[in-house]
Amino acid sequence: MEPREVIRKMQQVYKDLTSYEYTCRYELFKGHKSTEVADAYDGKFCRSKAGYYQQIGQAEFVYAESFFLKVNHSEKAVALNLPQKNVQQQADLEQALKHCSEIKLEDNDTYYTVILKISNTSLVPYSLIRVRISKSDYHLLRLDLYYTDMKDFSSVRNKPDMEQPHLRITFGELNKKPKSTNHLFSQSTYLKTVNNMLIPTGRCEGYSLIDKRI
Repeated sequence: MEPREVIRKMQQVYKDLTSYEYTCRYELFKGHKSTEVADAYDGKFCRSKAGYYQQIGQAEFVYAESFFLKVNHSEKAVALNLPQKNVQQQADLEQALKHCSEIKLEDNDTYYTVILKISNTSLVPYSLIRVRISKSDYHLLRLDLYYTDMKDFSSVRNKPDMEQPHLRITFGELNKKPKSTNHLFSQSTYLKTVNNMLIPTGRCEGYSLIDKRI
């Protein structure tokens, strides 16, 4: 197998599905060679005919047909906007493939690992991407992103601790027949109208609302 063909087969699996969902785990490492997790959080992704839903830690993103909504639970804020066509991706592999200076494939017992080394003249924000793909069904198992930009890992004010972060995303089982997720794409799940004004409701009750549609 050629590495580009392995990636193409993986992408086709998700492209052919009209609805699916999976959970994932995000682990952030301080530096490209570190094995110690500096921060970790859970995530979820749902696709249906009604749109896309993405949860990353304390943030939720709703890509519905008639609106785009972002909920930031840590800041207790809801941002409402016009529909967005570009779903926030874990990594744009198409762009990475265009700008990689080297690509190779590692063949393991139950999975493939595709390694993309990115050209240092590229605008892609990674120097290296490692993609782990199941041999049996070409599901995405893990994604390792090695960033070029520096991040401050310091917990002490005025004492920066700058390192290039490494983000690892481990994907749970792909559910091709999820239960109804219609509520995720209904504006009434997050906002209600009171006296002709939109007010956060449900799990967002008491949050501030930023209406960016105008």
